[in-house]
Amino acid sequence: MHDLSPELYEVKFGRHGLGYKIVRLFERLTFRAAHLSIATNESYREIAISRGEMKPEQVLVVQTGADLCEVNGTQPESKLKRGKRHLVVFVGCMEIQDGVRLLIESIQYLVKQRGRGDAQFVLIGPGSQVPQLKTLARQLHVENSVEFTGLLAHERVNSYLATADICVAPDPLNALNDRSTMIKHLEYMAFGKPVVLYDLKEGRSTLGNGALYARPNDPIDFADKIEALLESESLRKTLGEHGRKRVEEQLNWRVQSAKFVDAFARLLSDDSRI
Repeated sequence: MHDLSPELYEVKFGRHGLGYKIVRLFERLTFRAAHLSIATNESYREIAISRGEMKPEQVLVVQTGADLCEVNGTQPESKLKRGKRHLVVFVGCMEIQDGVRLLIESIQYLVKQRGRGDAQFVLIGPGSQVPQLKTLARQLHVENSVEFTGLLAHERVNSYLATADICVAPDPLNALNDRSTMIKHLEYMAFGKPVVLYDLKEGRSTLGNGALYARPNDPIDFADKIEALLESESLRKTLGEHGRKRVEEQLNWRVQSAKFVDAFARLLSDDSRI
């Protein structure tokens, strides 16, 4: 189970109608047909057990993990900073639920209210909200501080992450995001980057001491957390090291893939079939 479809429907459309009921029906039927459910975190596991009525032994947590060999081979490129002292990077889709509008508001506060002309913000990824976000950046007069790259090849994304001083995850608090593990969190940690995000249950569970947590859905507090990192190289280093250590010890694909292999071995075994 990689996404909570009912919660995603609720966040995107803001209602519980026929479509929501259909999504819940298909979720229930999927759980009913499954011999094994692989969840990406403990919140998803709890849903599989409670809402999906699966037995606890039928649900296994396997998180997405980074390939550290690939990460370690990527070198930073100073030109990506566009002559600025700092580079702040967002990676991900840009849909309603992803909170990038809030990030633009945080950037406007940093640039116009706090005078932070020393930071270049790069937003990497596709999404239906990109045209509106570009318009908002122009309206708030921060278009010179914000670069939208669109969808990039994986190798180019890695170059930006290797160069970044700070990474951000502006996903707002809602029923979907609070329970979801964001792939970008794990990518940020793998590159040893300090992260700013809103205080979400699974976000905190994943990042631990590798991040600063802003009050949910408060773009000013989010901006303040970014500025705290811009002002302190030692804090950036400490948080980045915490995140990297978590990836090296547990949240990497070598460790997580072993759980996959074990799960399928159990499922297919004649004497221990779930």
